[in-house]
Amino acid sequence: MKSKILLIFLIIFLLNSCKSWDILLNPDNYIQRDAPIEKEIIYDTVIVWINNDGINDPLPGMKPTKQIIFTNIGQTFTFKTGETIKIVSDGIDFSKATFDIETNLETNDIILKLVDKDFSKVYLTHKCQVVLRTGIDFVPKIELARGLEPEQIVITPVFDDKCNKIGFQIRYGSVERGCKKEAAEVIKRFNACVKNKLSKIKSENLDCGLRIKLGIPCK
Repeated sequence: MKSKILLIFLIIFLLNSCKSWDILLNPDNYIQRDAPIEKEIIYDTVIVWINNDGINDPLPGMKPTKQIIFTNIGQTFTFKTGETIKIVSDGIDFSKATFDIETNLETNDIILKLVDKDFSKVYLTHKCQVVLRTGIDFVPKIELARGLEPEQIVITPVFDDKCNKIGFQIRYGSVERGCKKEAAEVIKRFNACVKNKLSKIKSENLDCGLRIKLGIPCK
């Protein structure tokens, strides 16, 4: 449920915004890798409703109970299930910034933080903590709080419902060590998308370069 909540939030928030959000998720469609990165300044607003099934479009007549405005990297907002929230992006340069999204299953809190794509670390403080770093194609730097009991740091690519990679889930603790519910949805989506890619490899005559791009070793 935790990963499902994060994915639903991300997809709703991005799809309700302008074309620049598509550039954030799929930069290869718009920017050549050797071209200079241009600023993607976003001024936009979405309203979402948080319930036990995740974060959704609000029902007709529902009004926001809280407004949060993102203007600077480092801002963090916490809200709970059952709230209708207006989220405002006020002049954020999304060529440099993105979101970390975290939920707490014990308190039903959802934590949304605006971070620097290249320099912000993912900070892990407890077992089974999960952070979704969106809009990147590389694993961010990770820092652990002092005194934590040793656990595996598990990094899983996160895909949307069309199997486009939208970021990474960073989790402190393995499924075998008790973090099954935190990992279930993202692992399910990952396995389905990888299986789909393998099926394409078998049905198409792809050259070695394309196989490597898809993350599949050449024979």
